Amino acid sequence: LIEPHSKVADCAGKQITFADGSAAEIDQVILCTGYHRNFSFLPDYDTSIYQHYLFLFNNDDPSLALLGFARPVVTSIPFMTEQQVRLVANVFAGRVPLPDKDVRTREIATDAATMAARYSDTSMRADGLVDPMWYTRRVSSFAGAFPNFYKLFFKHPLICLRLLRLPAHGALFTVNAAMNNKRHLQQIAATIGRLSPFTLMEPPMFAL
Repeated sequence: LIEPHSKVADCAGKQITFADGSAAEIDQVILCTGYHRNFSFLPDYDTSIYQHYLFLFNNDDPSLALLGFARPVVTSIPFMTEQQVRLVANVFAGRVPLPDKDVRTREIATDAATMAARYSDTSMRADGLVDPMWYTRRVSSFAGAFPNFYKLFFKHPLICLRLLRLPAHGALFTVNAAMNNKRHLQQIAATIGRLSPFTLMEPPMFAL
């Protein structure tokens, strides 16, 4: 049986006292302080996420992609990782070419400097900390999946206006593929519309 408690006020042996005055005898205490990356299948690989192209592709060998290691300062890792998966699939399938290494190197330096400046007042304990809206737009645009609201407005104005009022959601990144299928677009809007914006961390899509 797991029972939630308020924060810990005191520890004395196995006796734990909580801030609300309650107490409990605890056998084991697990400190959830984070984790260290360990690529046991890649001996001595310790390249910072910031030194990967788009915080994703190894610059020397882009056939190596590390998904899910860019860390959003807010929102969720899966929200960003879904766009990483889409981009990696397109790159590996040959549908989206990566730029030459010299171009990647310059962009890596620029992106790393941008994030370092943006989070200069943090401890930077989490390697790969990124602005999720900036990053999601950058990755999904590269993959051709960032919704083209301009085109959508002229084809389906009411659906476009409805989607712009809804929170960011993975289904929005299928809009371009459904551009000529009104029924599919309506299904996308209905799917996201079932989610109350008050229960989501993600901001409205236009913030992207």
